[in-house]
Parts: sequence; C-alpha cells; structure tokens
Amino acid sequence: FGVPLFFASAMLRHRRKVGTHNYATPEDVEKAIRALYADRVFPCARNVICRLREQLGHAVEVNPSRLPACLVYKASDDPLTQYTIELAVEPSDFKGFVDPISREDPYPEEFWAKFKEQVATVDWEKEINSASRGRYGGAVLIQSLRLPCIEALNLTLGELTHLVELAISPHQVLGYWRGRVVPYKMSDSFRRSEEASSAHQNTITTFEELARAVEAVLCDGDFMLCELKERLQRKGKVVSESLFGCSKLRQVFEHPEMASVCVTYTRAEDRTLMVGLHNKPRAPAAHLAAPPAAPGLTLGAPTAPARTAVPASLPLRWAESPATQQALRHAQHAHQDPDMAVALARWRGEIQHPPWREAYAEV
Repeated sequence: FGVPLFFASAMLRHRRKVGTHNYATPEDVEKAIRALYADRVFPCARNVICRLREQLGHAVEVNPSRLPACLVYKASDDPLTQYTIELAVEPSDFKGFVDPISREDPYPEEFWAKFKEQVATVDWEKEINSASRGRYGGAVLIQSLRLPCIEALNLTLGELTHLVELAISPHQVLGYWRGRVVPYKMSDSFRRSEEASSAHQNTITTFEELARAVEAVLCDGDFMLCELKERLQRKGKVVSESLFGCSKLRQVFEHPEMASVCVTYTRAEDRTLMVGLHNKPRAPAAHLAAPPAAPGLTLGAPTAPARTAVPASLPLRWAESPATQQALRHAQHAHQDPDMAVALARWRGEIQHPPWREAYAEV
C-alpha cells in the first residue's frame, strides 16, 4: 500500500523546514566567546549573535547541544538576556566584564567636549546604514570611526559600550534613531523633546491668553468656529479643549470668561456656527422674527433687571433655567430670534427639559 504521495511530500517539506536552521560550528562559537572575553563584553545572547555575524558575515544561531566542553551554557529568565555562554575557566589576565549601564563616569569634561566636536565631523548619513542596532552596534561603529579622542584612550569594546551609554545619557552627545546610535540632534529623543517643547510654548493655557489671541484674529471679521481654530494655529497658537475643562471647542468660546471678548451665533442664511467680537454690531435676521405666542400660553417675561427678557412663547419653567438664560443672552448679542436660539440649544443637548408638549401641559 505505501504512504500516500500527499503525506510523503508534506513530511519531506517538514524535514526540509526543520533542517533550515543555520547553526554556527562549535569552533566558531568558542572563538566568538573568547573574543568577547578579550573585549570585556558580557556574552549574552544578543552579543554572541552579533559577534558571530561579524566573524562569519551572515546571521547564524547557537545550538546549545553542540557546544565544546570549555563553554558553559546558562538559560536566563530575562527576555533581554535569553542565555549566556561563558568560559568554564576564565583567562588569567581577564579583568572582568564592563557594566555598560553603570552611571560611573571616568572621563573628564574635556574629553566629552572633544568627543562632541569630533562626532559632529562624521558623515552620519553614510555611516548610519551600515551600523548595527543597539548599544553594542553603536560601540562597534564608534570604534570603526577611529576618532582621535577614542584612539588615544585605547579602550576595549566593552569600555566603548559603557562610553556610548554615557554619551546617550546624561551627556546627550549620542542618541537612538530607529534603534541605531546617531548624534543626539538626529535622534528620536531630540525630535520628541523639540515637539514637546514647541507644543508647550505654543499651547494656550489661560483664558487671558486665549482672549488676546482671539481678539487679534477676530479684528479681521467673523469666522466659522472650525476656521477660527485653524487661523489661531497659523499664528502659532494651539487651542486644546481639554486644557480648559471642555469637551467641545464651542464650550471654550462660550465660557463666561470669554463673554466680554467674543460671542457665538448661528448665521441666518446657512445656519453656520460663527464667532465674532462681542461689541461688534450685527444686523438682525429679518426672516427669523419671533412667531406669535400660542393662544392661552402667554406667561409674560420676568421683570428682574438682571435677567434677560424671555419671549412670551416660552413656558415659565423654561425661562427659569440657567441654560435657557445663557442661550437668550447669546441670542441678544447676535441679534438672533430668542425662540430659535432656545430651540437650537435644546437640539444640541445644552438644555435638558421635558418635550414642549409636556411643558405646555403643565402650564
């Protein structure tokens, strides 16, 4: 009977897939580990793979079951370390591995000044593509540049990884760009700090500052609400609703702090929400005259001088609402029909009351 052709081909593909691992030979692994000891670089998984790639010119993996007896393989729970491969017997002249993240800075300020000057002379557009990622790759790149200040110190690669870390922080001579070591002004950290600084300087944070900026823009005329925000951005000013405790831009400009500067109103011809200066005269919309009050529902306007006149067509419980009073004040400033202003406020959800039929039924 035999094995069906389909299953036979699948088994063959599986065997080929399993056999595609490109493992380094035990001799190459031992050579890489001894080189890392000489450079005082800790032989974790990433550094071992990088050193093997440098030796062989292509990426390989390490097979733990095929290591020479002089090497000790240790698995690690740390996802960054993964594993370490150490010599069973350390060389007699071994001075120990360099801690690349140590905060101890053995270099004087004069060195960092020279290092920054010499880093600025490098053509990084050319070097950046050939560099490996990470701190180890940055140390290899700095070593290949043969800068005079680095050559004079005669540092091992492990000491260079520590120098790269110090140059990144706190000296900010170097930084990371997409995982590669570059001058700090080319790094992602510098770009983010510049964006944050620019946003902080240009963002309006107080109503006083917003009032001055809005008044300068509205001197040219009234604008749509969305257009006003864009015009402020053109002048280098950013308005964030959340900074003023609002969820909508309209709420910012209708805040009591802005009442003496600007007013929002609905343009009669196309119902567009507009923003204009508070003291600018505007012609009332003729075709939005108040409709006659329904028979038997005329309640009269409140007589208190501090309140805005309420149309006769509004029920009393609507007239007492603070939200209704605010809508009526805006209508008065914009020469808008009061009934229409209240209706629009209800439609936007700013006035939460029972429907008109229930309000009339209670009167």
